[in-house]
Amino acid sequence: MRIGIQTWGTEGDIRPLAALAAGLSTEGHEVTLVATSVENKNYAHLGTTSGFRVQHAGQRRLSPRVLNNTIAKILGTVNPLRQLEHILVHLFDPVVEEMLEAAYGLAADNDLVIGHFLVHPLVLAAEKHRRPHITVATVPLLPSMYFAPAGMPDFRATNEWIWAVAKFLINAQMGKRVNGLRKREGLPAVRQIMHRVWASPVLNLIAVSPSLCESPPDWEERHCLSGFLNLPASADPWRIPSDLQNFFKAGPPPVFMGFGSMTTFADRRRLETATRIMCDAAVTAGCRAIVQSNWDGIENIPKTPDIYQLTDAPHLDVFPRCAMVVHHGGAGTTQSATLAGCPSIVVPHAVDQVFWASKLRRIGIAPRQLLMRRLTVNRLTKRIRQVIGDPAMKRRAEQLGEKMKNENGVETAIKHIEKAVKAH
Repeated sequence: MRIGIQTWGTEGDIRPLAALAAGLSTEGHEVTLVATSVENKNYAHLGTTSGFRVQHAGQRRLSPRVLNNTIAKILGTVNPLRQLEHILVHLFDPVVEEMLEAAYGLAADNDLVIGHFLVHPLVLAAEKHRRPHITVATVPLLPSMYFAPAGMPDFRATNEWIWAVAKFLINAQMGKRVNGLRKREGLPAVRQIMHRVWASPVLNLIAVSPSLCESPPDWEERHCLSGFLNLPASADPWRIPSDLQNFFKAGPPPVFMGFGSMTTFADRRRLETATRIMCDAAVTAGCRAIVQSNWDGIENIPKTPDIYQLTDAPHLDVFPRCAMVVHHGGAGTTQSATLAGCPSIVVPHAVDQVFWASKLRRIGIAPRQLLMRRLTVNRLTKRIRQVIGDPAMKRRAEQLGEKMKNENGVETAIKHIEKAVKAH
C-alpha cells in the first residue's frame, strides 16, 4: 500500500510520525513523510536509514527570530487557547499554503494518508481526492467524560460540560482558518473541528502508552491508544561521547535537567536564567546533574565536575542512566522518562504539558508541577530533594517502566491501521 504521512511542529511532533513511517516501511508499505519543522530541522536521514521518503514543506519561511518571539509569547501566558493562537498565527498560518500543496501531492499519489491532528490541509486534500485519512495525536484530545481537556481541572462530574465549552472555543479559534480554506477549495464548511478535523471517521491513533492512560470506555472503536511511537535505534544511531561515559562512571546516577526546544529557542535572557537555575539547584541539592541547554555564550555557571553540560542527545540513550528527569512535560520526553523508569519533575510551559504534569503526579511518579513562570532555585531544589527522599516514588517509576517495555506502539498502530483500511 502507498501511504502518505504529513506532520508539522517541533521534534516531538515529527519523530512519532517518522517512527510510524519507519514501521510501515518495514512492513512492506511504500511510505512518504512530509514534515514541516518549526525549528527548521532536516529529517532526511531518518528516511535514509529506515527506507521511506522524506520531504520538507514550507519550513524555510519560519525564521529563528519568529520562533524565538513566539516561544517568548507562549511562556508569557498561562491561557492554553492564547498559547495555541500564538502557535497558529506565527508558526502554522505562514506555511499553510505550502502544507496544502504538499497535502494535495500526498493525497494524489497514495492510497492512504495519515496526519498530525492539527494539519487540517491534509484532511481537505484527502476529501478532494477521496482518500481515507487517519489522524495521530500525542495526547488524549478526543472528548470523554472520564477525563478533562488538557490543561483543565479534571472533575468527573463536570467533564462533559468542560468538553462542550472546549469544543465551542476550538470552533471559534480554528473555524475561520479551516472553513476559509475549505470554501476556497470548493468544499463545504465543517461545524465541529474536534469531530471533523482533529478526528477521522476511519481511525484516530493516540500515541500514548496505555500504561499511562487507559482507553476510556465511552470512546468509539475508531479512537485507539497505540502506545509510544518510537524510532528504532538503527534509524538515528548515536554513540555516547567518552566524556559523558566517564561522567556516568564517576559517581551515582545523575539528575537529568532540560526543557526541550521551548528554552533552546527562547530569547537569550530566558535561556540563561533557566540554565542557571538548573545548575544552581543541582549544586544546592547536592546532586550530580546533566544539564541540557544551548550553551554557546552562557556565563556565570558553577564550575563543578558534578555538572555535565549537554547540548543534545537521544533521551532513550541517556535517561536509563539517570536518577530522575526534570523536564517540560512534552509527550515524548514524558514517555521516554517513564520508559526509563525515572521519576519526573515537570516544569510545564504550554498547552498539553500541564496534562502530563497532572497525570504523572496522579500515578505517583512525580511531585506537584512547578510552572515555568514560578521556577526558582529554591523551588526546584525542594522538589529534587523530595524525589530523592521518596524511594517509593522511584520504585513505582521503575515498575511502570518495566511494564512499558512490553509495549510496541508502532506495531500496535500498524495493526489498527491495516484493520481500519480493510474495514473502510
